[in-house]
Amino acid sequence: MTLLGRYMKQNRVMLNLNGHSSNVHVGLGKVSLKEELLRENVGAFVNSLLLAKPAGLKKTSKFAGYVNAFHICSTLGPAYPVSIQSLSRALEQYNKAHLA
Repeated sequence: MTLLGRYMKQNRVMLNLNGHSSNVHVGLGKVSLKEELLRENVGAFVNSLLLAKPAGLKKTSKFAGYVNAFHICSTLGPAYPVSIQSLSRALEQYNKAHLA
């Protein structure tokens, strides 16, 4: 189980929603995490995010109109953009490993 998944079961995940601009801030890991665990946590988060997608948003892409941009950063560090294609790959890998 992913670190994020364990925290979610323990109700230790804090989502900070910015009501004015619809930003979601969530902790996905620590610097000490291996890259594969960080990818798994990102996949779990994106999966949860898409499960919460309102039914009224019907577009051709699963992210269209719902996720416009995704950035990852350390605490007080610079934000780096993550492409929607990378998010889609992380989601597919997560779904293959955990939901199949």
